[in-house]
Amino acid sequence: MLKLLIYDIYIQWRSGFWSVYSIIGFLYILILLNIPINIRDDVAVGFIFMDTSVLGLIFVGALVLFEKQQGVLQSMSVTPLKLNTYIFSKVISLTILSIVISSLIWIIPLWSLKGYGYIFSGVVLSSVVFTIFGLGFSSGVISFNQYLARIFMGSLIFSLPIVPFIIFPEMVWLIIFPTNAALNLFLQISKGSFSIIQLIDIIILVTWIYIMLKFARKQFKKNNLFV
Repeated sequence: MLKLLIYDIYIQWRSGFWSVYSIIGFLYILILLNIPINIRDDVAVGFIFMDTSVLGLIFVGALVLFEKQQGVLQSMSVTPLKLNTYIFSKVISLTILSIVISSLIWIIPLWSLKGYGYIFSGVVLSSVVFTIFGLGFSSGVISFNQYLARIFMGSLIFSLPIVPFIIFPEMVWLIIFPTNAALNLFLQISKGSFSIIQLIDIIILVTWIYIMLKFARKQFKKNNLFV
């Protein structure tokens, strides 16, 4: 597991993922440093929420397609490597990237660790959910455009409920969707409080991680990538 994790991080570094995401993070930090301090935390939450969701989906698709084209994934499938090990390595490596950049986006402009616990838990849970989601969709595609089309359709299921959730905050039951649960967890940062609702957010995201893991495993086996 450790060797595969180091390999994944190395491939991500060599492929420029860290460089690209660092540049994006630097631009976010510049924006945050040049807006009124009283709204920085809310804007930072928005940046981190959107970035965490998109990062796992886009980058993991690119990684799996790269491994398919290079024959790496096919080679791995005939080794003793377990499918869960492969999935967890991808998820952990990309989550590490999310944590590093999101932490910088939060800490540098605000120069404070206030609310960082919410940020950390939200980044980890949402990154894991959406990365595994992307893994499941990437297993059966042959081109990046095809992958983008698939995740666009799949993401609509989770993205559309965000609108009524924001407009009608009293519709608390909408947190059953992972995007809303993650967003709600992030939004509590500016309030500086923790309630039973945030505990429910975490439980919902953990449940979705389990659901997405089952989905990803089924898709990989369906496409004969792992036995």
